[in-house]
Amino acid sequence: MYKNIDTPNTIEKKKSFVEKTIESAKEKINQILAKFGVLKTKTKEVGQKEISKIEKETMGVIDNNLLNEVKLGKEEIANKEAGKTDLINKGEKEIKEIGIKYKVLGSLEQGDPRSIIEEVLEIANGPTIPLGDGTTAKVYRVEGKKCCFKEITNDPDKLREMKRLGVNTIDIELEIQRMAVECGVRSPKTLMDINDENTGRRFILMETIEGPTLEEALIDNSKLPQGFDLEFFTVKLTEMVEKLNKNGIYHRDLFERNIMINKDGHPVIIDYGLSKIAKEGEDPYSFIDSETGEELSHFNDSDRLRYMKNYVLDKLPKKI
Repeated sequence: MYKNIDTPNTIEKKKSFVEKTIESAKEKINQILAKFGVLKTKTKEVGQKEISKIEKETMGVIDNNLLNEVKLGKEEIANKEAGKTDLINKGEKEIKEIGIKYKVLGSLEQGDPRSIIEEVLEIANGPTIPLGDGTTAKVYRVEGKKCCFKEITNDPDKLREMKRLGVNTIDIELEIQRMAVECGVRSPKTLMDINDENTGRRFILMETIEGPTLEEALIDNSKLPQGFDLEFFTVKLTEMVEKLNKNGIYHRDLFERNIMINKDGHPVIIDYGLSKIAKEGEDPYSFIDSETGEELSHFNDSDRLRYMKNYVLDKLPKKI
């Protein structure tokens, strides 16, 4: 946690300092920030020691926006410069009395972190049946809030199977998903990372996408949103897949269950568990079975998209 720079000992000094022309104060502050490599045109992650030095040299007087830039790391500064404020509270915090550590990774419209954590634990420990129970996680909906959460598996057998089949760890999955969002591909945003130190359980809170998966919509067309336009949906889905691949991201599991249709009729790509960031010249779809040593291959994104266009999407109504 960063200390509050507005201490009683600096009040008089602040008053005197501020009275000297705001412009000269800003100039001095910028000089000091430049010394530590922190300016609006530069990004550098600065630790508590450097923060203390900056506070001391500015006598506690510093523009709030600049102070925020000092406290934020590279990624947060870049998002702040771009007007994105979702990721500016990324430091790990702790609720000691209940043994919980958490990170806020996105904008929380659902309430304060503590109340959300308590609700997550209540759902996870109660009789609620998960929406899904896969190899990597169980997924639960938080009723009344626009979010859901994954309880990440810590089952040794499942973890071994994940490694064998080239399934990403949750941290890699979330990082690739974040990169997809940053390059303009609609995917669920991650809101919180919660670690229960009492049980070793981990929960990832994510936004809920209101709407069916493509798989569900094919079974029941009535789940499609009003105003759905198949041609528009197909064009947008094609653009998203092309954008992923252009940015070196390969989903490798582009099936109907991993494509959602939101309330506006837009496609949303989910589940980056098998996805990969490929290096130049590398086959993005091949992987080695860690037990047999056999070279295997995941599904090609372009092939899956072509198959859906030719054999799947025409089963949906053209317009609603």
